[in-house]
Amino acid sequence: MISRLLAGTEWQEFAGYMSPAFLDALSPASLAQQLGGITGRYVTRRGFQAVKQAVGAMTSQAGIPVDVGHARDALDAAPPAGKARGDAILHLYFSQLLTLDVALLDLRGSSFTAQAGRLVWTPAPLFVTWSPEFVESVRELYRGFYAADDRSFRQALRSLGLAPAEAELRAHFGAGQRALRFSLAEFRRSMNAVFSAAVRAGARVAPEMLGLGIMLACLYEHLEGIGAAFDVEEAFFAAAAGSGGSR
Repeated sequence: MISRLLAGTEWQEFAGYMSPAFLDALSPASLAQQLGGITGRYVTRRGFQAVKQAVGAMTSQAGIPVDVGHARDALDAAPPAGKARGDAILHLYFSQLLTLDVALLDLRGSSFTAQAGRLVWTPAPLFVTWSPEFVESVRELYRGFYAADDRSFRQALRSLGLAPAEAELRAHFGAGQRALRFSLAEFRRSMNAVFSAAVRAGARVAPEMLGLGIMLACLYEHLEGIGAAFDVEEAFFAAAAGSGGSR
């Protein structure tokens, strides 16, 4: 279904990176609802400007060197490049999830340009409004993992329908969070293992994982293209500090 939907668009390459097992983990009605919402907003752009404004205000407040949709006046500092660019994108990814109930999903490298000492982000109109239950569970998942709080991590897994896939999800996160290299092929493999474990156990996976999966695929594409190793743990805690969280 996703492949047919994206065929002939700039997004068709990402259909191959979405886990086949994910489709089996959702009911056809849930999948159709999620796809319908995302594609409907993509076509009509209804609400897109408001979400861009919300994300832009957040990046400014958090000190992330990314402007949404426009360049600022020229600055003396050079725009982030290489590893510094990737660090900014990771900070942006986590800050959206930890701070807002909306998200711009298009984190692809081609959606960012360097201008006036900043990164300028001109995302395609792929965006979501998370349900409170879903986004808080995702936050708890990340907080539990990075703070080594197994109780919170497992509670989040239960809420997201991923409790049977704890081992697979921990393997997806990986042990080298202080120097992690991103690979789209590895992302697809590990996500397929996660959702396959959920399917085998008959778990009900949260349908909004579709939007998060698109966002993650875009993130992996961008960071794989940079080709450096990133301190993902540090990026999470930097975002958490800006959202009122702590180590």
